[in-house]
Amino acid sequence: MKKILHIIAKLSPGGTELKLLELIKNTKSDFHHEILVISNSDSELLELFKKEDVKVSNLNIFKISSLILSLAYLNRNYRNSSFNLIVGWLYHGNFLTLLIQFIQKEKSKVVWNIRSSTSALKNSPIHRKIITKILNFYSRKISSIIYNSLDSKSEHHEIGFENDKTIIIENGIDTNKFQKDPNAKKIFCKNYNIPPENFIVGIAARNHPIKNYDLFLSSVLQVLEKNLNITCLICGTDTENLKKDFFDKNASKKIYEGNFLFLGFKENMPFYYSVMDLLVLTSDSESSSNVIAEAMSCECLAVSTDVGNSKKLIDDESFIIGNKNEELKIVNLTNKILELSNAKNGKVEKIRARNRRRIKDKFSLKKMIISFKDVFNDLS
Repeated sequence: MKKILHIIAKLSPGGTELKLLELIKNTKSDFHHEILVISNSDSELLELFKKEDVKVSNLNIFKISSLILSLAYLNRNYRNSSFNLIVGWLYHGNFLTLLIQFIQKEKSKVVWNIRSSTSALKNSPIHRKIITKILNFYSRKISSIIYNSLDSKSEHHEIGFENDKTIIIENGIDTNKFQKDPNAKKIFCKNYNIPPENFIVGIAARNHPIKNYDLFLSSVLQVLEKNLNITCLICGTDTENLKKDFFDKNASKKIYEGNFLFLGFKENMPFYYSVMDLLVLTSDSESSSNVIAEAMSCECLAVSTDVGNSKKLIDDESFIIGNKNEELKIVNLTNKILELSNAKNGKVEKIRARNRRRIKDKFSLKKMIISFKDVFNDLS
């Protein structure tokens, strides 16, 4: 059986890590997988990988000094390794593939997964910018680069990333897992004492500047000034901390505080997508949004800023919030939420059904897995 070493910065509950888990689950009969984690692993996610009989090694590198201390471990454990492929995930994981390949004297072929937009680099720390420059130089020397959107490939090509075997494998969604729960909204509204006729607007994103929560929350506040029958549902790592910060800055809007539910990270996202009438993505930068595709698979309406492949996923420009001016974005998003909250039920149901059908037909997990298997078999 062919052996693959995956290298990733951290095993935490993020889109890339969960896609890696899905990939391993569905190809463990074809390949022997191992994972090398640069920093550390979330305990619950680590257990999910262990259930798939995957060996996971944590380097616990958090600064340059710990990287130096890890060199002896890497040399001892990987100098004589016999992996057919070393597969990097995200910039830091891709960087470490070069070090492992050097230690083992280039015995294994190297594949990089790039799953981000270059616009995210503008405000990134200096070490990430340095790593990107190094990757740029070595991009011509590795076996292949896999991007998860055409936008990401084009943007990286513009800054100098070149490789003869560049492949696009878009994110695939498990539509059996991500399907509408018809009882979810009723249960949720009862538990939180929300009128069942309320229009529930949701977002699923970690608390990070690049997710542009100000755009989302400011727009919902403006919607509430015109329609009080709106509930705002917020899921994502560290989002519990957003509430105080946001309403401290908008003290005059505290009368609407009860319309907002800051729930933090939630594992059972198909349930929460089924609760939402509308999922909004307000990110300033994305390559390929998992949350948009997952929500659509659960028959949720979806609106997004014009980032990554969101326009391709949604396939309806009237659901894309364009314009680089932040104030106009707020106006556009506010108007779109109001329009959808007042739309006739028949029209909305057609869009919901169309959304799920599009994900099943064009962005299925099966399609993604087949593409990865083809690449791994071709290169190893």
